Amino acid sequence: MSWPGFLALFTATYFGLNALFALLYLSCGPGALHGHESGMFDGSFIEAFFFSIQTFATIGYGDIVPVGRAANAVVTLE
Repeated sequence: MSWPGFLALFTATYFGLNALFALLYLSCGPGALHGHESGMFDGSFIEAFFFSIQTFATIGYGDIVPVGRAANAVVTLE
């Protein structure tokens, strides 16, 4: 496999996995993720996607944290 092909496959896999986990977080319900400052999390896919990237990259939680068993189970799986 060429380097450009490998990088394209790696990037697609990375984004695909994070998109899958974002959908899993959204399927846990509206209260599954809680915004750290003033509880702001509007339940959008993009915010769940960024939360998934934070979890997958193990950079820690900043603005959004998991709440409840279902969301924490998804974090554990991820």
